[in-house]
Amino acid sequence: MAAAFVTALALLPSQAQQARLDEVKATAEEAYLYGFPMIVGYDVMYKFFIDHNSGQFKAPINTLNNEARVFTPKDTAISTPNSDTPYSMAMLDLRAEPMVLCMPAIEKARYYDVQLIDLYTNNFGYIGSRATGNGAGCYLVSGPEWQGEKPPGIAKSFRSETQLGLVIYRTQLFNPADMDNVKKIQAGYKLQPLSTFLGKPAPPAAPAINWPKLTPEMFTTGFAEYLDFLLQFAPPTGTAAVEKPMRDKFAAIGIGADRKAPPKTPPSPEVKAALGEGVKEAFAKIGATAEGVGTTVNGWQIGSAAGSREFYKGNWALRAAAAKLGIYGNSEAEAVYPFTRSDANGIVLDGSKHTYQMTFAPGQLPPVNAFWSITMYDGRTQLLIDNPINRYLVNSPMLPEMKKNPDGSLTLFIQRDSPGKDKESNWLPAPNRPMFVVMRLYWPRTERPRSTRWAKEAGSRPPSYRCATSTRWP
Repeated sequence: MAAAFVTALALLPSQAQQARLDEVKATAEEAYLYGFPMIVGYDVMYKFFIDHNSGQFKAPINTLNNEARVFTPKDTAISTPNSDTPYSMAMLDLRAEPMVLCMPAIEKARYYDVQLIDLYTNNFGYIGSRATGNGAGCYLVSGPEWQGEKPPGIAKSFRSETQLGLVIYRTQLFNPADMDNVKKIQAGYKLQPLSTFLGKPAPPAAPAINWPKLTPEMFTTGFAEYLDFLLQFAPPTGTAAVEKPMRDKFAAIGIGADRKAPPKTPPSPEVKAALGEGVKEAFAKIGATAEGVGTTVNGWQIGSAAGSREFYKGNWALRAAAAKLGIYGNSEAEAVYPFTRSDANGIVLDGSKHTYQMTFAPGQLPPVNAFWSITMYDGRTQLLIDNPINRYLVNSPMLPEMKKNPDGSLTLFIQRDSPGKDKESNWLPAPNRPMFVVMRLYWPRTERPRSTRWAKEAGSRPPSYRCATSTRWP
């Protein structure tokens, strides 16, 4: 880290050394908060679209990859992965020309969304059931420098603030037997350069990119090097011009595409210490922000950490927290993600020590226009867990196979071992260790999710907990 900020040394006159050290520390903290989600995103893009030997490679850049499957514990590039909807993905390089995304007509009963994400990890646009409907249509995605007009045959145009970006398609899967229908829909998704769409010659290709390899230091001492690389594709122009004063401040300590030339002498131990403290405090702030997202109600955190530039309003800690909780989350209008690690008393949920029950009263299932799910993750890694029945979630499409209580309520059994064959239809397997539980409400209604309360059942060995939904909205 010190090597990246070496220019700070020349700016430290002895009479103002402490004040300048404090300024270097504060700037380092802000730069890390700002850049953390971009580097998390680069880690994902590199594994999925750049490194053919990563073991998780999807497709070359500007090529759509369809996967007619849902995520499993073998998928480790993204924390808190969605296992509800088969994914289609593409990394976009918009330097030479825009890309055109064409959608087939999809039956009204099936939800899908196409999320457009820039290098900052801002969600800058949506296509799909909620945003544009399920009819067929073609959409243009351009980079920050493109000056053309929307051509005929394009339903809507979206502009990315960065030259590189990501597009994520989620297609609802009703049940395992429905996978062939999903395959047909995915085959109808088309991604092509604008020149191909118009039947015209392609413009000159953009220069080749020398992609830096992933290293353990990219989130610590090498963080500035990776941020320098990414910012060259993120010009502070157009709607991103508001960032220029901050970028100038970063450049003064050696960060960014416009960073000042490094000095000939190495940084002092005091400068190194200030830089290290800034990064350390930023990392702690990311964790604290992630734990405080939204409103905590009976152990559940209900709120949104993902969104557009307008959503964040310069709150870099929140954007970094969104990357920590689960990179590339949907904006609140598209999906809401209540999550919990503990019960209402703050006791950590742990499948090795307790069994749990979650009961929804009659007529009180999560309020959605599309569908909802509850997914189990390992409490430490936030990855899906192996279990005897290969079930990583329960969701509303599974309701016809679940058993309801005599009063019409629905009880889910959340535990490590089977609750018994007669109850396995309602079983969400838990790990033999602390767990992280996430609800997903796709295309949520305007009502807030109902609160959930965990209560210990008396006399159980091992202790068992019942989770009952409240009739009140938080």
